[in-house]
Amino acid sequence: MDRRSLLKGGAAAVLFAPIAGAPVQATEDDHLLSLWRAYIEIEDRLADISERKRAAIAKMPEWVRWGGVGKNGVREFAPEWRPAIRRRHSVPDDFPRRPLEDDVKALNKKLVYEAVGRWIEENYPANALREWMGAGLSEELLKARVAAHASPDVIAEQERGVARLLEHARQWTIQRRWEKKAGLPELQKEEEDVLNISYELKWPIIETPHNSSVGMLIRLKMFAYIKSEHSESAIEELDTVDQFIIRMVHEMERGLLSEAAALIPPFPKLDAYMRSAVA
Repeated sequence: MDRRSLLKGGAAAVLFAPIAGAPVQATEDDHLLSLWRAYIEIEDRLADISERKRAAIAKMPEWVRWGGVGKNGVREFAPEWRPAIRRRHSVPDDFPRRPLEDDVKALNKKLVYEAVGRWIEENYPANALREWMGAGLSEELLKARVAAHASPDVIAEQERGVARLLEHARQWTIQRRWEKKAGLPELQKEEEDVLNISYELKWPIIETPHNSSVGMLIRLKMFAYIKSEHSESAIEELDTVDQFIIRMVHEMERGLLSEAAALIPPFPKLDAYMRSAVA
């Protein structure tokens, strides 16, 4: 069974040996215990790196710090356009506080389109415009738009658009300088390396056959963690199957597998999350 199928199949796929009669002795699964301890150490290292990243970011000016989570659920990494910059570049109130390059390009396109429309309305009779638009994309209307792009007002708007893009690039360059000064690139590289080790430990724990209830519970706990590790939300916001898996593992280690649970080093992050599942 491949890893994708395993995750979809539920915790039952982990149980290659029956619960009944499985020995409790931890020595039966020394290898899984070693992997589990190593994984907890890696998680501690990741927590330490995360704390150092927070401390580094806190030393940066607020406008270059990474923002919160935007409306689309994606973290905002772009630098903030402060009020003076927004006024200088004539951006509307609904323009993103931390714009991406695509946001700037979309605004530029919109403002040029509006400038072209104003110039055409000011330089052609209204009845002619109604006739041209009624005929769809007429040749006359196309000629009017070409003429508008050569007008001083539209050229000025295009130049303002170029200035906005240059401002965007300048803000990103300044942000990169602050990040380098704070040591973020090195911390991100360290975090990436440790995350790779974390990934290399997860799946051997899931996939290694167990010889005791200790090993089985270790595998189940890792399975539950994989289901919950990327969720910063309450247990109720996970899907029903994932909720069931997390609650089942928590109940098993408190009941049927309590002797085995006592022999497994604690994983505070997962243990706290599972407790929240039954709170």
